[in-house]
Amino acid sequence: MTNIGEIAVWFISCWGCALLFTVLGGFARKSKTPMSFWSGTKVKPEEITDIHKYNRANAKMWLFYSIPFWIAGILGIFHPMAGGILIGLSCIPGMFFLILWYRQIQKQYFVKYQK
Repeated sequence: MTNIGEIAVWFISCWGCALLFTVLGGFARKSKTPMSFWSGTKVKPEEITDIHKYNRANAKMWLFYSIPFWIAGILGIFHPMAGGILIGLSCIPGMFFLILWYRQIQKQYFVKYQK
């Protein structure tokens, strides 16, 4: 990157996303009620076999998803192309990875999948 403004925007964007996902993970870990994955949906406590383990699995998912954003924030300063590729892979394929991971969480902790 050529100037401090570009570096600042890059760093704030990457680490802002990373911080958001890290906070989501922390919130999921401490929550006493089931954490929802999709915006606007509610997971009812009676739908979950073990709320504490379910929320810990959600926390792990979000914390793991934040890692590439933390790395890309630093990487993009020294190697902008590599940082951009990492962000692109995190955003597009990474979202599908999140969906698949959450489906595994559902299969493990949702009552309807336990039958």
